[in-house]
Amino acid sequence: MPAPAVAGKAVRYLSDKAEEAHQAASAAEMTTKREREILVLLGRGLSARRIASRLGISERTVNTHVGHIYRRLGVNNRVDAVREGMRLGLIEAPR
Repeated sequence: MPAPAVAGKAVRYLSDKAEEAHQAASAAEMTTKREREILVLLGRGLSARRIASRLGISERTVNTHVGHIYRRLGVNNRVDAVREGMRLGLIEAPR
């Protein structure tokens, strides 16, 4: 492969990695500690009712946080929210 082609691939790879790091930093700055806490519990498969009970808040408040999480991560469901949260390093993979 010619050197310019290799250099072009390297630049694209590094650019993609820089963009991923920027997205992770933005997501971390945009999400609150409570939202990350709820995201972890979503990853464990807890319902909004169970999360509310565990955190001592209302189910409506949990659903409000979940809506904020969806918007901030650009997703439409719990599975994608957890997957994106893990990809961005906001949460660890559920055990």
